[in-house]
Amino acid sequence: MFWLGLKWTDNLDSPQGDKWLLLIALVVGALLWGTLYGTANYSGYRDALLFFQSHLRRISENFILANVISISILLLIFKLILPYTLALFGYTEVFFVNELGHAFLTLELFLQESLL
Repeated sequence: MFWLGLKWTDNLDSPQGDKWLLLIALVVGALLWGTLYGTANYSGYRDALLFFQSHLRRISENFILANVISISILLLIFKLILPYTLALFGYTEVFFVNELGHAFLTLELFLQESLL
């Protein structure tokens, strides 16, 4: 990190000086992500181990039930919600461009402003 900082300060005035800042941001993000991911996995493994030790005889029933619920949720998202939402956005974008005469991606700007 120190070396990346030195390289960035050496190239501050050059046209490609921002690439070092981008690399610093990438390294910091990767370090934070790795740390948080490892912490989350450790607690998840610990909790799963404690759960399965205390509920050992009902594991197969719970495993099947959890898989059925997970697959149902994934099917709901990927087969119903996602395709119809994307199709709605596509039709609305075509309406904004062809019927109303707006520029491309006007719907995106409209939705961003309405959400703010």
